[in-house]
This record gives sequence, structure tokens and C-alpha cells, in this order.
Amino acid sequence: MNSTTRFNREVCIVGAGPSGSHLAYLLAKSGIDVTIFDHSHPREKPCGGGLTSFALKKHPFLKEILHLSDMSYSIDIISPRGVTARIYTEEGKRPIAISRTVLDKHLLDKGIAHGVKLIPERVTNIKKKNNRWIICTKKHEKETPLLVGADGVNSIVRKTVIGPIPKENLALVVGCFAKKSKHHRDTFKYIKGIPGYAFLFRRGDDVSIGVGTHLKHSKDIKKRLDSFIETYCPNTEIISYWSHLVPYITNPKFYDLPCTGDDWILIGDAAGHVDPLTAEGILYGLWGAELAAKAILEGNPKKFDEYWHREYGKELVGRCKQAEMNYNPLLLEISVRLASKSRTFGKILHDLTQRELSIYDFNKEAIKKLPRITKEYFIG
Repeated sequence: MNSTTRFNREVCIVGAGPSGSHLAYLLAKSGIDVTIFDHSHPREKPCGGGLTSFALKKHPFLKEILHLSDMSYSIDIISPRGVTARIYTEEGKRPIAISRTVLDKHLLDKGIAHGVKLIPERVTNIKKKNNRWIICTKKHEKETPLLVGADGVNSIVRKTVIGPIPKENLALVVGCFAKKSKHHRDTFKYIKGIPGYAFLFRRGDDVSIGVGTHLKHSKDIKKRLDSFIETYCPNTEIISYWSHLVPYITNPKFYDLPCTGDDWILIGDAAGHVDPLTAEGILYGLWGAELAAKAILEGNPKKFDEYWHREYGKELVGRCKQAEMNYNPLLLEISVRLASKSRTFGKILHDLTQRELSIYDFNKEAIKKLPRITKEYFIG
């Protein structure tokens, strides 16, 4: 660590979700004075809470809370027209779903145990004076030499340093939490007529059910949610409804925008680092936090852009370019029908959604195993 840098003494983070809390923990245990702002803890984030098998391998510390989650041993993938492929997950490739109250609290508590200071107040303004950031709440003003935005899709930090995420790169997700029943199955259904999907994930004591699509296609999204519940999980006892925006990057040029400057960094949803195919964000939130910590500890926050582009940027760009093809109605019907009759293709499709396979390896793997897939499809 460069002992002369001003960033090895003090950092302020806005947002105590997975990315912000994990970064705070990594910095604090290395001796940096970290203050984190978040008015919403403890909270239940309105989302599925899904963690892919790749995320569990990439971040082994998540195994600390496996006992508080639900592991998926199978998942129903449903085409727009209703063809169902039941895919059984392999040992070591099983995703989990967990309440965000549990996950976020666990990560934040780790940071606090290492000296992270939590200010449970909403940030109302950010300004700059004498080369230092001033973070304002209704009650406090806090100066810092380095500002980190981990405050989600509507990030006030992002709006301050480079502007908001353009609407063309946003999606709306509407859903509910419901009481879990033995009849509920983990489900992923592509929506008929528009790009997007509905889901049901079993988590701890409840299930999260939702529908997500690009902002421009979201006019009837609540009706689509009701239809999904009525068809695939009828008689479900709803606890509460929710809705939220998420990054949904449709233009690969978005990734050319900077996520860091001389004295600021954006990570997680605030950076737009969410899988364009599946909307998975926790993986990249934690991954980005680790790369941001590396750059900060080296005394050069601007290295973060180099690090994330090298480690996962190419995959994000590839998945962004693939997203339009991925939601092609004919291709979806063919893919799900193949998966319904070929266990081999089902595993390949599952590995793509779990990021066990990169977008660049998916086609290679499908071609490589085409003889087996063909045999299973026609003969069984």
C-alpha cells in the first residue's frame, strides 16, 4: 500500500448493500477509516435474492450464511408459449436464494466488527470544497477525500459525478413476497411478447415472486405478475408487494463510461454492473467491491476501471450484445424445448444462466455436445 496517499486513511461510502458493505469491510480490516451512509437498514430489498453457483464459488465467504438460504436442486424454465424444461442442478452448481435482510445485515455486521462507522441517515446532497467531498444529510455534514457510490440504480453519487443511468438502460421489476408452500417450485419463465421474465425463488421462510422487463415495455407489468401467479403458483398467500428499478444495459457503449475518477468510485448497481441476460447484480457488486478495494489500497482509485474491464467487463459486453438474440421468441421456444428433452442441453442452458459458462463458451459447448443433444432429443 502506498503510504503517502490520502486515500489510505479515510473513505466514505454511500450505500450499505452487498457492494458497499463488502468494500467497507475490506478497507476497514486493512486499517482505513471507513464511514458508510445508509438510512434503510435493517431492510428487505425487493428482489429475488438469488446467488448463482458461480457467485458462491467466486465469493466463498457466502458459505457462512448457506444455512439461512434455500438451495435450488431443480428449476423449471418455461418458454413464452408455456413449454417447461425441468432442469436438475448438479452438485457444486446449485444456486441459492436468500433474504436480503439476512445477506445485507451479515455483510454490514462484518464491517462494523472491524470498525466501520454506520450513519443511518439519507444522503440529501453531495458537494465539493477544497478538493474534498462533503456528504450532507439532514443532521450531519461529513468531509472525505474519497467518495464511493454503492447506492443503487438511483445513485446520488452517480448523479453527482457523471449523471444518472440513461432510461434506455433501465428495467422495472414488480413483485411480491409470499408465504412459502411445499407446492412452490423455483421457476424462471420468459414473458410472451416482450423481452423479460417472471420468476419464483424459495428463500428461507418465504418466496419472492416477480416480473421484470425493460422500462419501455413495463406498461402492463402488474397484470403480467398477476397472470404468472394465477397460472404457476395459484392460491399463494401474498405478504406484501414491491417494485423497483434495476440496471438493464441494452447499449454496449454504456460500459465505456467511467466508473471512477481521481477521488470517486462507483460500484454495484450504481455502476450499472448487472448481468444483461439475467439481471444478477450481487455477484458483480461483491466482485466490484473487491477490485475497488484493491485499487484504493494501492493508492490509485482510477485503476478500478482497468481492473473491472479486465476481469468481467468483456463478459458484460458480450452478454449485452447477446441479450437481444436471447429474447428472440423463436430461439427461446427452440432452446426450452431442447432443454425439456435433452438433459445435456438443459445443463448447458443452466450453466449459462449461472455464469458457469461464459457467453463465449456457450456456443462452443453446445456444438461440441450436439451429437449427444440430438440423440437425447429424438431418442430419449
